[in-house]
Amino acid sequence: MMFTFAFCSFSGCGNAAASAVGAPEDMIKLSINYSHMSMTSALSFSLEEKGGEVLFSCNFFSEMEEITLDRVPADPEYMQRLREIAKRHNFANMKERSNEDESFIRDAPMYSMTMDWPGWKSLRLNYWPGGGEVEKLFWEIAEVYVNKPGAAEDISALYYNYAHASDHERFNFSLRANKGKFQRVNSGEFLFSARYFTEGREKIVLNEEPVDIEHVRKMRELVKELGILDAKGNPLRETSMSAPPNPYARLNLYWPDMKILRLDERAPGGEELEKFFRDLAEKYAK
Repeated sequence: MMFTFAFCSFSGCGNAAASAVGAPEDMIKLSINYSHMSMTSALSFSLEEKGGEVLFSCNFFSEMEEITLDRVPADPEYMQRLREIAKRHNFANMKERSNEDESFIRDAPMYSMTMDWPGWKSLRLNYWPGGGEVEKLFWEIAEVYVNKPGAAEDISALYYNYAHASDHERFNFSLRANKGKFQRVNSGEFLFSARYFTEGREKIVLNEEPVDIEHVRKMRELVKELGILDAKGNPLRETSMSAPPNPYARLNLYWPDMKILRLDERAPGGEELEKFFRDLAEKYAK
């Protein structure tokens, strides 16, 4: 897998040293890629200006889920910030680094940055200059356009899990569109799964049972009423390698067009949400 970041612009951000490809203020695209033998480690981001719009693209894994955006309109302010980084670090006059180690390592991780200018001019580097500023900016953009909730009535999937040392305390519930958790579905088939123990310690297991769309509407209304969409979600890029606490709760909501909301702690009104799913499970377990 490969990720690409790209930025494009028409306005200037200051004078720069002469370059064979062009000045920072004229750069129309910048992309960065990181290829790795592990698909979940590879990534790419891009931002380009085309047809009067600034368009953002990305491909990466977050918590083992593949996230892909293709030319999503973005705030032009990000383009300006990218140009400023390119000027400050003199990207246009950089050269590829020679590989002093002639030995070849199969599937070794590889970095690349590509910049484009009008007239089919481009510059490719086999590293990421800028002291990490470009990558940091791309992750910031991804947080804005991926890690945010949509409208309650458009929720396409909800997963609610509670991990506990005792099997009788833990539970797993999910309600998702049959066509996939990122699909736009307001009617049609939704699938319900459940795994938990009743108060009488009876184990209930349901695996992708089709449910009436009315239950989906009730779930969406409950999410809205409980204020879950106002909560701040987990970042897309995990910075801590520590294991999650035990017990812990996890609520994941999904919308079409790669929108996500992930909450590690018990969601606002979590007890009401748990009761909704237990009632639904009892209805379909009979």
